[in-house]
Amino acid sequence: MLNGHADIVGQSMCPEVYLAREIGACYAGLYFTVNYGEGIKKWSHQDMTDIFYDDAPMIGEIILETIRNVDAGERKCECLELRKETLLKDVYNQESAKG
Repeated sequence: MLNGHADIVGQSMCPEVYLAREIGACYAGLYFTVNYGEGIKKWSHQDMTDIFYDDAPMIGEIILETIRNVDAGERKCECLELRKETLLKDVYNQESAKG
C-alpha cells in the first residue's frame, strides 16, 4: 500500500464504525499513527511505549476539548436514520428486564 496507494494503512476503524451504525450511534474516530508497518522499519516495544506516553497529554486534550465543544442536546446528524438492521435486531427490540 505504501508504494503509491496509501499514506496510512490502519486496522481499527471498520469494526467500530459498523457497530456504531448498528445502534444508530454517532461516531467519530481519532486515529494516532505510531509506527511503520511490521517489517518496513525496525522499531521496538520501547519506541511504541515512548510515543504513547509522550503524546498522551496531547491526545487527552483533544478528547477533552471535543467533549467540551459538542452539544449533546443538539443532534444534526442522520445517524439514527442510517441505522442498519442487523442480526442483533431482536435484541434491540426486546424490552430489557430493567424496563
